[in-house]
Amino acid sequence: VSCDYNRDADRTCQPFETVRCDGFATEATFALPIYRWPSTEAVAREVIDWWDEARAAGKAAVLFCYAFGKAQRLLAEIHNLRPEARVYFHGALVALTEIYRDAGIALPHSTPVAETQPGHSFAGELILAPPSAGGSTWMRRFGKRPATAFASGWMRVRGSRRRRGGDRGFVFSDHADWPGLLRTIEETG
Repeated sequence: VSCDYNRDADRTCQPFETVRCDGFATEATFALPIYRWPSTEAVAREVIDWWDEARAAGKAAVLFCYAFGKAQRLLAEIHNLRPEARVYFHGALVALTEIYRDAGIALPHSTPVAETQPGHSFAGELILAPPSAGGSTWMRRFGKRPATAFASGWMRVRGSRRRRGGDRGFVFSDHADWPGLLRTIEETG
């Protein structure tokens, strides 16, 4: 019986290993043929391009993603592509991200938003936050109209992107996609 797993390359953890077995009960969050993930590097490049667009427009770029696992995976990919990057975090990401750093995962330099001076301008900065921060008073510090995006496998479906109300949706998941599920089932026998 599996819990969540991903078959894609991931700089933040060891690869998933299959075990031959008589019966296999798999997680199936994205068990439909429409769910096929782009490469992690391709998504990180899209995020960086979006961030650069926000910077050019003088806006903060607030990227909503889950605080445990997904945020750190995105950060590791951003660091790989732009090692000099500085990223700001919502407080919910701080302790979890430090665990990854302590484990030796290369991540960009980061600062908790709460540790900035009052009135700090976040124009042109990338800020990672959990989905629960969207629409909260915490968002006020980023100006009247920051660029917003959400990173999730659910962003593969256009309706989900619209319902989130962000400017962008990045297809990025820590769950296996349809081909990954089929491959795993086949490999387990």
